[in-house]
Amino acid sequence: MQRAIWLSLCLWFSLSSGALAYQVQVRQAQVSLRSQADARQGKALQRIKAQTAQLLNTARASDGELWCYIRPQQGPPGWLPARFVDPLLSKNTPLRLADVPADLVFNHAQRQLIYNQNLKDPKLKSQLQKALLEMELAMLKQSWESSRQRRSFLDISRRIGIAISPTEYQGLQQQERNIEQQFQRALSAWQHI
Repeated sequence: MQRAIWLSLCLWFSLSSGALAYQVQVRQAQVSLRSQADARQGKALQRIKAQTAQLLNTARASDGELWCYIRPQQGPPGWLPARFVDPLLSKNTPLRLADVPADLVFNHAQRQLIYNQNLKDPKLKSQLQKALLEMELAMLKQSWESSRQRRSFLDISRRIGIAISPTEYQGLQQQERNIEQQFQRALSAWQHI
């Protein structure tokens, strides 16, 4: 009975979290792929040229920056900051909802609006910044809920006798703390606009 429940939970979780088979464009040459999603941790694996690559995952570093885990055309997969990655929405058709890398698409759109626009009207610029921060608050809430659901799944698995990696469980707890800190920073910025 316990095994049937566990298998049902595994099937539900695998169906609810789409596997990314998504192509992205690395926009800058000589970007360093790293072993971890953080510039201060892990080691540099290789430098890659501007190219199309497969997106395998996304994660936020402890400082809140979004990173992408990609498989380049040559060499091992690795992490690089999302600011170097274009999500290529139009090139990934037909597009399924499960395949959309929401964090990357949002991050890219936000960068386009903030950094690539020459906004001369201060009122419009202020409204745009506030709206972007509101969107970020909502996205952080979604990420936080997703992490909590994954941790609940691990708790249920552990209760029915499935061995759970303490590293994975602690990683989820740390991820939730990081998201909460990012939320507080974004909320503070929103309150000061």
